[in-house]
Amino acid sequence: MLDYFVEPLSGKKASGDENWDISLAPGPKHIAELAPLVKGARRIGFKLETEVPVEVLVDRAMHQIERYGVDAVVANLKEEVHDSDSPRGRIVLPDGSVRELLDDIELCEAIESLLHG
Repeated sequence: MLDYFVEPLSGKKASGDENWDISLAPGPKHIAELAPLVKGARRIGFKLETEVPVEVLVDRAMHQIERYGVDAVVANLKEEVHDSDSPRGRIVLPDGSVRELLDDIELCEAIESLLHG
């Protein structure tokens, strides 16, 4: 959700205008910007994908671990988030292990365990 942002208008948008055309621009990667400020802290990344196989989701989570040096990634498929018959998400660790999380409670417990391990 933080990958893109709306450029601010230079003036006020007139009331009554029928259409608003907005353009999204790539935003800074906060995960990279924060790294030097939180040395020694455990960092967890988040990866949300849509309409990709689980293998691709895990590969992209591993890429985030390798690129940004996070301790784990919570990886979600948008299609599964509110489907009670699907995992709520997955925790991907630097060693490549993946743990499926069945519901919000397991997700919270997994994050807490990573932070306070």
